[in-house]
Amino acid sequence: MRLSTILFTENQLSCVVDFIAKRKQVKQQQQYKKVVILVLFSLAALLRVYGVWYPRWAFDEAENFGGGLNMIKFFTNALGLTNEPYMEELWVYGLVGKYMSILPVAVGFLVEKITQINYPIPIALIFTRFFIASLPSILSVYLLYRISKLIKAPKSFTIILLALCCCTFKHIETAHYAVAESLSTFCLVSSIFYWLKFQVSGYKVVKYLKISTVLVALTASTKINVGMVLGITLAFSTFIPYLRQQFDFHRFLYFVKILIIFFFLPFILLNLPYFIHFFEWWAVIQTHVESYPYIVKGSFVSLFYGDPIFGVDWGIFIVACLGILQAIWRKKDIYTAPILFLLLFYLYLSVSKGVVHRWVIPMSPFLVLLASDFLQDIYLFFKKKINQKANILAITSIILLIGIRPFYHTINYNINLTKKPDTYSLLKQYVADNQIDGAKSLACYIGMHIPKVQTTAPASVTELQESEVKYAIFSDFWFWQRRLPASILNQHFVNGRSKGNWEPIRQYVEQNWHLKQQITPKYWSNWSTNVASPPVFYVYEKEEK
Repeated sequence: MRLSTILFTENQLSCVVDFIAKRKQVKQQQQYKKVVILVLFSLAALLRVYGVWYPRWAFDEAENFGGGLNMIKFFTNALGLTNEPYMEELWVYGLVGKYMSILPVAVGFLVEKITQINYPIPIALIFTRFFIASLPSILSVYLLYRISKLIKAPKSFTIILLALCCCTFKHIETAHYAVAESLSTFCLVSSIFYWLKFQVSGYKVVKYLKISTVLVALTASTKINVGMVLGITLAFSTFIPYLRQQFDFHRFLYFVKILIIFFFLPFILLNLPYFIHFFEWWAVIQTHVESYPYIVKGSFVSLFYGDPIFGVDWGIFIVACLGILQAIWRKKDIYTAPILFLLLFYLYLSVSKGVVHRWVIPMSPFLVLLASDFLQDIYLFFKKKINQKANILAITSIILLIGIRPFYHTINYNINLTKKPDTYSLLKQYVADNQIDGAKSLACYIGMHIPKVQTTAPASVTELQESEVKYAIFSDFWFWQRRLPASILNQHFVNGRSKGNWEPIRQYVEQNWHLKQQITPKYWSNWSTNVASPPVFYVYEKEEK
């Protein structure tokens, strides 16, 4: 009798061989998926950091960069080492970004001093961009990856998630300049990550409460509106249901004690400069809220105007909405907090300042998460109905369909970010090349500083006529006209221009002076309302009579 017939029958031997072959095939597929995940994460990170060294200032970057310098002054003044006055940048936005700016600012200036690098912007600003914007944005993507692991989603879900993270234009764009949104979004996603740990993996309630309250304080100190909505979200999705299920008075008092120690104390300590100089801070806030014409009150439809809608474009947004409806229909409790935050933050933006598209960035990670969940369910639904290759091809086609437009703008934006000059640079060069006398010039709405050029409007047209002013520089922020409905535009702008005491003077100059030069942006992405979309500049010369 042969040995094979003693140990196995032919059918059994065939089954063993098939099992080993299938196991080997599954391992190969797992390896391929790991490689795809690594490639997609690397691409998402590269998109967020490439071009961060572009040689110009972006709007509002001075708030964190200058804020970092001011924080150094604050501490040296407090220690009695200096008595330096603070600049306005200290009082705008949250202080966490300014604390974090101290290190890159100090290191950047040290590098400049040692290397004697001659660059159009401070090297310290480039370090600040990376530390305040690029790195938190990359870490937000990493936390989304960790969330996919935490909820034990299959690797196909992770692949879809990371692919969509490469298509969130506004999240990627804002990773290139040192403003608060990337940092506040990272704090927000961290909070939701720990909320999910508490929901899914049995995280101890006391430990979770301590961590979450600290993270809410950190988020609120980064950007107050995001922290406020996050706190309400966690209260409704965690604390209130938990207290209702297991309520007793002693437990309630214990939670209040945790709230005081782990929220209010960190919040007060983080914002100590604001509390010490409360009236200066409040005066600056009032000025920004009341005087700045670009701050436009939103409406329930204001976020649907302009590109990309909700910062992610129509395709991803529609799929995310389907994901929200599906999560509610199937009672997927793990998405309670993300959905609640999306709804509350949308309502907040709708009744406040909902048309500044940078402010929607905290919504992007959760829109991507819910869109990925919906696409994953489609993939699983067809997994048993069609063959594997056809299913993968179908899902890939859907991702391309909803992601190709924002991905195109992202690539176009990144590639040309460091290559094409903006109109600020072109205007400065024009002023220098044509020897325009800055002492006899005026400029308004230009959002930049030209040495020796006046930025205070004459009191009247008569005063302008009697002055020695020979040149005038005006600007049109074209993107407001493209992105706002007429009903909102007409409240705050005249033909796309901010209303204000400049308008009579501007109208007089346009009608009576000679247009010497018009400097138009060389567009590389008309989706950007910051770095890549500077205004059109007009240089007028007074006609000699």
